[in-house]
Amino acid sequence: MQYHHRDHNHQDFSHFVGYLTEKQWADMKANPGESMELLVGHLIALGLMHPTEPTVQKMTAVMIMATQGAAGMHAMPPQALHESFKQIKKRTKTLKRTPQVYMLELPMSPDTYRKRYPDMYKALYQEQGPVHCPLSYPELAIAQEHVPMRARKEGEVLAFHAIHDGTGADGTNGANVPRNDAADADAKIKLPFGRDSQHFPRA
Repeated sequence: MQYHHRDHNHQDFSHFVGYLTEKQWADMKANPGESMELLVGHLIALGLMHPTEPTVQKMTAVMIMATQGAAGMHAMPPQALHESFKQIKKRTKTLKRTPQVYMLELPMSPDTYRKRYPDMYKALYQEQGPVHCPLSYPELAIAQEHVPMRARKEGEVLAFHAIHDGTGADGTNGANVPRNDAADADAKIKLPFGRDSQHFPRA
């Protein structure tokens, strides 16, 4: 196995959105409960073992955008987004295996990946090759930015939609949402990937 040392061996796989097949995008949308397993499994097959937190943050945003769209992402409170982030991080640790090649950064282009790791590429894409990401890159960038990588302190609840469209939960221009509004949102929105979800794959 080729191994390189840098930044505690954490891997930047932020370009993964260009590595999914048309079928994988369709399967995530059609089967939201299986989307985490599909996405995490594919990245591990690409060589992911120890992702950087921004990589996990982007995985979270992609999973939610692919299954629920921008409106679904828009509606989720920060607590729910952070919970999904933690679950993807945990699932990656559970499924990880030693890759043939330990790359610190996923190549920007799948074509570069194919040239560098032809055997791995061939094993991954036997039936379909990767396609261009169908998600809006500006929307995805905003979504990723608002997936909290840390639990927010008391009173520090920032709603995704407050930044996304410039309005607070009450329709005002304020970005800070009172604790009771966030709690109401949590009560109304069932977490598709939360700890109580029957679809979440157990370790």
